[in-house]
Amino acid sequence: MAIVKCENGHFFDNNKYTSCPYCVKLENERNRYEEQMRDQVTIMIPKRDDSIETSESVTVGLYEPPKGDDQKTIGVFGRQSGKDFVTGWLVCTKGREKGRDYRIYNGNNWIGRGCQMDICIVDDPAISRERHAVLVYDNRSNKFFLSPGCGTITMVNHEMLVKAKEIKSRDKITLGESEFTFVPFCVEGETWEREEKE
Repeated sequence: MAIVKCENGHFFDNNKYTSCPYCVKLENERNRYEEQMRDQVTIMIPKRDDSIETSESVTVGLYEPPKGDDQKTIGVFGRQSGKDFVTGWLVCTKGREKGRDYRIYNGNNWIGRGCQMDICIVDDPAISRERHAVLVYDNRSNKFFLSPGCGTITMVNHEMLVKAKEIKSRDKITLGESEFTFVPFCVEGETWEREEKE
């Protein structure tokens, strides 16, 4: 048995593995995440029969068909209708993903390494896979909040975050070994107006 260290600092048995299994797993996760971002799913929404009375509405996937809608084919991108407008960004300024940006949408934006997270930071092993923290945009108050999740320490402007806190433009957010700058789009009366349906 020979334990070796890969170029990313992981230790593994090179008699068992030809290359670092941790790096391979991270690469597979990154590829799966990028495929999900590129792919879109097409689904058919069945025609609603208004003659049948039901006590609750039917939701197909993440899309709820509007009343009186015929059968239509729609693209589903994994977010609820009305939640898919960008409200701001996190920009990685320090760490393995330096230079990368992450979109923030209305409502909860869960942060973690897992590809099912709203903000997926794959290359930082010090960030929890799921629900490290949550960044929330509240469209009623037009404000952003950051709250710790079940990850390691989260910091805002080099101070430990112990409960939900409002964040402002250019705040520095530290998660794991990475640092991010918060850049809001929805500020000072700049909001997305909801389209009224006729």
